[in-house]
Amino acid sequence: MEKKLSSDYFMGVGLVFNNRSGSFLNNNAFPSRNSNTGSVENVRTENMIDITLRYLELQPELRYTIANDFIAGPVRLMIAARAFNTYSDSEFRQYEQIASPENAVFISSDGLRTQSRNIGSGSVRTINRSGLGVSAGIENLLHAGHNIMISQQLAIDYNFQDVTADATWTILSVRLDIGVRFGVAAKKPEVPEPDIQPLPKSIPQKEKINIAITPPKIEQQKKADAVRPPYLSLKIRQGDDMEIVTGNELLATIPLVNAVFFAKNSDDLPKDYLLSSANKNYFTGDPVARHYEILPRIAAIVKHNSDAKIILIGTKSGAEKAKVNGKSLAESRAKTVRDAFINLGIPKNIIKIKSTPTPRHRSNEEFELGIIENQRVDIEVAKAYLQEYVDVQRFSELRGSILADAEFNNIPDGQRVIYSDNLSGQTIEFEKPGIDTLKVNKRLDEGINKLPYSAEIRSGDTAAAANGYVDLNALDKIVIKLDLSNF
Repeated sequence: MEKKLSSDYFMGVGLVFNNRSGSFLNNNAFPSRNSNTGSVENVRTENMIDITLRYLELQPELRYTIANDFIAGPVRLMIAARAFNTYSDSEFRQYEQIASPENAVFISSDGLRTQSRNIGSGSVRTINRSGLGVSAGIENLLHAGHNIMISQQLAIDYNFQDVTADATWTILSVRLDIGVRFGVAAKKPEVPEPDIQPLPKSIPQKEKINIAITPPKIEQQKKADAVRPPYLSLKIRQGDDMEIVTGNELLATIPLVNAVFFAKNSDDLPKDYLLSSANKNYFTGDPVARHYEILPRIAAIVKHNSDAKIILIGTKSGAEKAKVNGKSLAESRAKTVRDAFINLGIPKNIIKIKSTPTPRHRSNEEFELGIIENQRVDIEVAKAYLQEYVDVQRFSELRGSILADAEFNNIPDGQRVIYSDNLSGQTIEFEKPGIDTLKVNKRLDEGINKLPYSAEIRSGDTAAAANGYVDLNALDKIVIKLDLSNF
């Protein structure tokens, strides 16, 4: 059983019967005299223990949707804790059988010759009756009808307790589950049918009088092909999954690579590196794209830490010259970065310069990217942290989807139809009229009850717009204790 916590999170609990029975095998070999030939031969045997282990397990779990459309259904991650008890007495049987040669036999005390002998059997008296474990895996759901899905799950199980109290014997297993998932959803309110008035009945006409009239002759003119103007229409509907998620979240500034990378045989600061940053919120964004804001970002960190020091270590790759314009290339690069920090307001006396022929952490120069990575200046900051953490921050977020219903015709060949809105923040192209679903994930300011939105569809100089608002008071509110999705 599981309950939906939000559009992506599900909490569940399961009662599972697991048969973890199995066999142990130990190969033995010992010399024995062949009574037929008189020679000594190695006899190889298989020492086997068959054990019956049955567990009844209670499994609370959490599932997270990582993709909504994957092979006709969503894909979810699963992590679960398991509390288990042995379902019945655990039985074992130990025996030994001869693998080779074929003519070797065991001879019992009463002269019976066999190729297999029993060593022992009975109950495992030192079994651990209960314990704890964990499971983790990935699940794919395939739609099979209304509220019915076929579940395919690949999971790893691990038990913390040993199977027995007197031996180091743990269980780590991989399992594949296939089953049917039934969903129980609230009934959607019925949409009333529109009130359509019947057309008025035809008005009786007076009795027709036929009068013969000879029509005048009119010369037919060739019809000119009429060019119809483009037509665009747009409607926006709110998805059934729209909801407000509120609670606390844990944040960290996006990670940074504290280095400036240079072009081959050059000590000029690359033009991609910015000396100012318009967006000083470093808790969001693409770390790769925002790497080029590293200089103003580190300058801001140093300014907020009065005891901070900067150490610049210039390096070069093995594919570069040692000197450029008569100066050491590695040292000259470090001076370039130092000058950039000075222009950003960092005192010169807290910046120290070093240079090395190769980086301390060197990339593999058998590859072109490894050569580029070694053409750099490493930036070390003492007595200041390069990454910041916010313990808990309150947030409120609108999540769900909107449906953009676009109608258009008479669009010239080769002319694109582009849609955009300020709610989902997406810009897409409509190749044909129809409805497209767009995901919404938008932070909300405190104290607002209605969230206005605007959407536009445009083709060339022709455009159509749809404006409105989302009534936030009418939406379900999901409260979560701690959101880690943006950490």
